[in-house]
Amino acid sequence: MSWRRGLLLVGIHLTVAIFLSVWMEWGYWPHIRSEAVRKRPVVTEQMSVEQAEEVSFYPCDEGGGWCGSTPPQSVIAGIASLPVSLLSGWHIPCTLTPTALDSTVEIRYARTRKAEVIIWTILFGGVAVLWLLAGGFPLIRPERWWLEPGAFITICTLAATLLFPIPGIGSLYKIPVLFAALTWVYWFLLLLWKPLRFLWLQAMLRRTAQAA
Repeated sequence: MSWRRGLLLVGIHLTVAIFLSVWMEWGYWPHIRSEAVRKRPVVTEQMSVEQAEEVSFYPCDEGGGWCGSTPPQSVIAGIASLPVSLLSGWHIPCTLTPTALDSTVEIRYARTRKAEVIIWTILFGGVAVLWLLAGGFPLIRPERWWLEPGAFITICTLAATLLFPIPGIGSLYKIPVLFAALTWVYWFLLLLWKPLRFLWLQAMLRRTAQAA
């Protein structure tokens, strides 16, 4: 195992994931309750204008939220660590369709800031484990280092992160994200092929030994 390479990729991907997640969370944070409440205040027709103005409304309350296209930050971070994203569903604050991870945490802590911190901590931990393994145990070692899947995905992730904030050409971030996703497919195929190839070689060696 190459610990140095693994830790390097962990550092890069954790930095990118935290940066993008904080950027995305920043706009939603004020609309998330600091603590859970049993009952949400309801404004009725009998309430006066002054009473209605005193009612605190949280768009991120359970049963509420915002729907729309997936934020670029979530797309980039999710594809960069695709296995973690597939297992957890990643996370978009205030979404109307919570992921499996969101639902599990929010059952205990509701849709609160504490739940957000726990969800992101779990995701970042998954990113660290993924890249420690993917970076420390490269499946292939090509002559050009950037052709190794982990390195190429990292390059695509950095390119997408730099592209999407640029006015006018920000939508081009989808190109490196697409290449990163395709590279993950290639990585999965390699992950399946390696043990199958090993078993096939072992079977051939045994057959050769028996024939001799």
